[in-house]
Amino acid sequence: MKSHLLPLLCLIPYAVFAQSAAAKSALSVLAPKAGDAGFAASVLSATATLGSIDDELWLLETLAPKAAAADQRKILVSQRASMLELSGRYADAAAVWESAVAMIPGKPDSGALLSAAACRLAAGDADGAAGFVTALSFSSADAETVALADVLAGWIALSRGDREHAVASARKWGDTASGRVAMAALYLGCAATDGAERDVFGRALSKRFPILSDYPVVSSLSLLLASTKAVAAMTEKPPAPPAAMTDGASAERGSTAESGEPAGPARYYQIGAFRDQANAQTLVQKLEKLGLTAAYRLRSKKDLYVVFVESGVDSEAMILRLKDAGYEAWPLDGLP
Repeated sequence: MKSHLLPLLCLIPYAVFAQSAAAKSALSVLAPKAGDAGFAASVLSATATLGSIDDELWLLETLAPKAAAADQRKILVSQRASMLELSGRYADAAAVWESAVAMIPGKPDSGALLSAAACRLAAGDADGAAGFVTALSFSSADAETVALADVLAGWIALSRGDREHAVASARKWGDTASGRVAMAALYLGCAATDGAERDVFGRALSKRFPILSDYPVVSSLSLLLASTKAVAAMTEKPPAPPAAMTDGASAERGSTAESGEPAGPARYYQIGAFRDQANAQTLVQKLEKLGLTAAYRLRSKKDLYVVFVESGVDSEAMILRLKDAGYEAWPLDGLP
């Protein structure tokens, strides 16, 4: 019996000490502040400085239950769910999203329930996803969420081989005013059809979102990936500059003279800097889900990927928005 236990016991130190020193240090600093009103913001700021997604997930999972206020717990739990989703751990993300639905008493979160449903489907659990969609149809008062739930029902039908239902949903919502709903529906139409019928959906997709030069790879998570920012970038506006600039000269442009940016108030805000490009990409995706225009650039001299957002027309409002979302920001007068 002891011989069977030995391998398991050998794994215990690894399980306990797998996190980096930076993550453990952040935990020791933050845990005593669990009762603070800005606890979630402090935690999110700390996670942005860590070098790995595993460390970030561990810190969020450890500190979320310690938050004294329900709204602070909700922020941290939602952040963890988003990161699990972006990491492709859909079953885990669905469970965490589900736990966030009723975290604030009297305020059921239909958006979290929608995310849970889509992640269930991505994990291969069509029945679980269908149950969440049914709940959404009774609980959500938000028109866009109800429409997205209906499109997701079409994705569920497609996963079960019911192309007729899927195509009907795609046609119903493909020309709706909401870009997020339309994108999800048109993706669905492309996935559920072939031949001339698929070309019809493809042309509609290209017309509504002209930056899409070809049919993208469609998936049941399209409605999640089609964030407000993604939709805005795919309308009639010209394409945004590349998110990452690896050319040394371009990446090091910082002054307004070199970058061509006019002088004045902050045009951009730096949100974080990472040595790991994947972590920078993850943060950009999280910011985009908030409807922000985010990007990252490589600072070659420091070998860091700097994540930043555009300030918009009201830089003060942007700072407040970032702080409300739990992010610390540093003003920049030009591109990093």
